[in-house]
Amino acid sequence: MRDDMDRRAIGTLSVGHGGVDFASGAIPSLIPFLVVEFDLGYAAAGALMLALTASSSLVQPLFGYWSDRRGALWLLPGGLGLAAVGTALVALAPAYPIVVAVTFAAGIGIAAYHPEGAKFAAYASSARRASGMSLFNVGGNFGYALGPIVVTPLVLWLGLEGGALAAIPALLVSFALVRALPRLARLRPSREVAQAAPGETHAGAMAILAGTAAIAADAKASHRWRIEVSEGANSNGTIRFAVTPVGGESKTIEVPIKNGRGENHIAQDISKALKAGLSAEYSVEVDDGEDVLVKTKAPMPKFTVALVDSSVKSVRIHVQTE
Repeated sequence: MRDDMDRRAIGTLSVGHGGVDFASGAIPSLIPFLVVEFDLGYAAAGALMLALTASSSLVQPLFGYWSDRRGALWLLPGGLGLAAVGTALVALAPAYPIVVAVTFAAGIGIAAYHPEGAKFAAYASSARRASGMSLFNVGGNFGYALGPIVVTPLVLWLGLEGGALAAIPALLVSFALVRALPRLARLRPSREVAQAAPGETHAGAMAILAGTAAIAADAKASHRWRIEVSEGANSNGTIRFAVTPVGGESKTIEVPIKNGRGENHIAQDISKALKAGLSAEYSVEVDDGEDVLVKTKAPMPKFTVALVDSSVKSVRIHVQTE
């Protein structure tokens, strides 16, 4: 196995990952505007999130199976293109049933890209698999965060139809992927190498891991989280939190803390960092001076907040659901 990483290929795949996950962040940010446009209730709005989550997540193993058995490099530009067009049509759809249909189609595009993209990111990473896959995932996280940042101002400025303009950059990336396909195809290992190391799938282990993850996520997830801060800082340092929506990708928030900051000021620092790092769907506020509340409202998905680590001496952090 080669020790070098094909950085150009990783960059291309990472940008494509950002484009496809842009749809994952853009469509939920359109839902409040769709509620007003079509006078939707909670159930109808929630059905949109169900359509997006089910089609983008539950269908992925089928594309993965297809990719492993037949190879489907065209899924990279095709999946991104479908996700982009679906996102645009969500903003342009004249009726609610059409919104549900194109939301589902956008989710299919999202599902189509990920298995093939991850496979070729592994090929491009060669022996540096952890570094390559982390760069591939950075693109997805950036695209997901960029979705509401781009779409919300467009809709406020131009109306709901203006949200369709956000799909243009993703379509351009899709065309760029088409041009990159011959280069990416050369990353595929030769038949002799593939036959020498065919790999093995442990279906039972995968089922246990998937079931455990699903149960844990459902048991812990909530629409309201409280971060309690105790004691002041006796050193400079950083507190890191992970915020993960159900069915979405985790976002790491870093909070720099200065020596001598009291618990109330630390709570304010945490609040500011969360507001800056999370999308507009999250509401963050300081409560009781030393607590921070992080909330979303239905139909937005539930989420988890976890303390990753802290290098600040003396400060105690407790995270719990409301």
